[in-house]
Amino acid sequence: MACTGRRAFLAGLVALAAGLSSCAPAPAPPLPPPRRPPDPDACPLGVSRASVVTSRTPDGIALTFTVGPDGDAEDLRERVRGAARMHGPFGRQGKGHGGRHGMGGEHGLQAASLPRATARVVDVDGGARLELAAADPGEVDELRRRVRRRARAMRERACDH
Repeated sequence: MACTGRRAFLAGLVALAAGLSSCAPAPAPPLPPPRRPPDPDACPLGVSRASVVTSRTPDGIALTFTVGPDGDAEDLRERVRGAARMHGPFGRQGKGHGGRHGMGGEHGLQAASLPRATARVVDVDGGARLELAAADPGEVDELRRRVRRRARAMRERACDH
């Protein structure tokens, strides 16, 4: 009887060990979009003191545009939606300053210079996230590279209004 109990115990222990060894760790929960403190001179999409950060998506890249509590998040969201349309109001020039951008501005996405992509906008606290998915899977890396370069330029340019 003692031998049978010991065998059952060992069999249970072996089964438990086998079950534990096949367990995979649970996937990590998604991280919130990164927030970068706004540069007081930055002007992404023509909005003073806005910030823009990029993050990878499975089929492209996302840009998260935010303003602080004293900024106009609705205005920024409108500008992000204009960028998502890849044309914006006023024939590809976006809202910009005074309702439109002039020549030579570096605040915008410059969608005409990017590989073809589909766009989706998601409102976030203090702004909006623009998700770009490459139309051609072979151009995902190029889309990411160009969008990161545009985001860097938007962070480095001061408003000229």
